[in-house]
Amino acid sequence: MSLDQALAIEVTHVPQGAKSRRWTLNAVERNDHHGKIRLNEFPLYLKLTCRNAIHSAPEDIGIFKLDLKGLLENKFMRYEPKGSTGDDVRLRIVLESGAFSVQINGKSGKYPLKNVPTR
Repeated sequence: MSLDQALAIEVTHVPQGAKSRRWTLNAVERNDHHGKIRLNEFPLYLKLTCRNAIHSAPEDIGIFKLDLKGLLENKFMRYEPKGSTGDDVRLRIVLESGAFSVQINGKSGKYPLKNVPTR
């Protein structure tokens, strides 16, 4: 798959019956959120929110339609457990300098999701 093709597209809603998840990043304590995802959750719609203070309400960042297979093929995700080749993958969303990205770890490449102006 070429990176010319979108591996993540921001959408306005999750279609009825589509596989979806909701993740909230906590920008105060951690600037990432990750979890194990099954490759058959394709396409996966991820509703992303972020909490900017300990007791604040989460702010909507967006809903993203993710191409899990494309993100995996382009090394923005990895199999879970590490080194396997099964149906489970590790998806990690990172917030850095107002930019949300998909990234395996701090040394790997990032796939940008969205830039959010800092306040």
